[in-house]
Amino acid sequence: MISLVVGILSGAAPPLSKVEQWHLEWLWRLSPGTWVAEVYFGQLVEPFRVWLNLAVLLLIGTVYRLLAFVGLLAGTRLRL
Repeated sequence: MISLVVGILSGAAPPLSKVEQWHLEWLWRLSPGTWVAEVYFGQLVEPFRVWLNLAVLLLIGTVYRLLAFVGLLAGTRLRL
């Protein structure tokens, strides 16, 4: 039931930009699907922590940089 409500009434159609052009944003905000979608999304992302995400992002970026540096050194030696 949640999937049905979220899929139909969460602002997926019409998009919020179109609703604002029609000056019916107040009606879009009153839709229960909008509130269910916000609660549902909040519950999905609640277990994740911002600092953990940033640490993983930093780790992935560092690994990519190290791989690129090793590839740069190996590529230079292969060309000589």
